[in-house]
Amino acid sequence: RAHSMLASVLWTMLAVIGVDALVAGQCSEDAVCARSCTAALSTNGSESASALCANATCDEKHRRCMCPGSSALRLDDRCEETAFPMAADLCEPKYDVLLTAALWSSPEVSAHAVSHGLISPALMTILQLCVGAALGLDTDEVALSEVKFSAESNKTQEGNISSLASLLTFDLSFSFCAAPSKTPGIDPREFERLVIQVTQKFAAFHMGTIRLLSL
Repeated sequence: RAHSMLASVLWTMLAVIGVDALVAGQCSEDAVCARSCTAALSTNGSESASALCANATCDEKHRRCMCPGSSALRLDDRCEETAFPMAADLCEPKYDVLLTAALWSSPEVSAHAVSHGLISPALMTILQLCVGAALGLDTDEVALSEVKFSAESNKTQEGNISSLASLLTFDLSFSFCAAPSKTPGIDPREFERLVIQVTQKFAAFHMGTIRLLSL
């Protein structure tokens, strides 16, 4: 039921705004992505950030820029990566999270990935940033484990407008814990608010929606 409600909202949005508005970071060639990413950096952009921009590419299927490695494309065209996450075996998972989402297919979350249970490195980066923000901790102070799409998360709704209008509805579950003595009490509503706030900074969640089912 949650899937159908989220999907209905997004299909209504698509009818109003048109398919071209679905894609943040549109591109036709790799050079476009490198230029737009570099232009988005401040004059004091770090050397590592500049290197990420130099290796940004244009994903032909989605006609959208994508960042290299585990970095994720932001709506401002920059590539963001996280500090090396804490090893999951350094703490026992303290919390189990179940999210539900409706997103337009992207390099980070594609129909193939959802139907085959493949979690991209870029999606892992976004989730790491979400949990860090929700706990008020740096990303190297939290650890995620058992990240997976639910067994029923293979529902892809193909639009008739273009190949870009591929709407994915899925549940995503994972466990997380924080560095010893740093896991505060968590308000599920505040956790959801911060997850939404962080995801909306990234191109993969542009014109999409995500909600917390359980924590």
